[in-house]
Amino acid sequence: MPCLAGSFDPSIGPVFELGVGRPLVDVRREGTTISQSFLQIRALIDTGAASSCVTEAAARRIGVFAAGKAWMESTTGRRQCNYYILDLRLPTVGHHGQPAPIPVRDVQVIEIVPMSPHFDALLGRDVLDRGLFSLSGHDRRFVFCL
Repeated sequence: MPCLAGSFDPSIGPVFELGVGRPLVDVRREGTTISQSFLQIRALIDTGAASSCVTEAAARRIGVFAAGKAWMESTTGRRQCNYYILDLRLPTVGHHGQPAPIPVRDVQVIEIVPMSPHFDALLGRDVLDRGLFSLSGHDRRFVFCL
């Protein structure tokens, strides 16, 4: 089972390099090639977030436009936000330590205002619920397996 593992700063949380790209269907529309490019952005694993999120600045760097509006509830209230459809690539490691990136296609990602200089995205339960996430505060390590 491929896993993403790392250490974390307890004042920030588990942050990792997430690959984000335009949905493959968009890439196919522009030409005959099926290759897809991914931008690497810093993402916080957030078990309190129902949906994965991205900042508007990161969405612009990826080259996607809002697909519509969605309701988002947070500690500050309920409001409508832009959402994007993105393909994600988790930098997991498979058997024998070999890179085994896992694609997660067509994820509805909600736009958030920047929350920290340490990350531009949140990986929420919409993705985390597909696998097993474990965090050890004692040794400041995390593991997410799909």
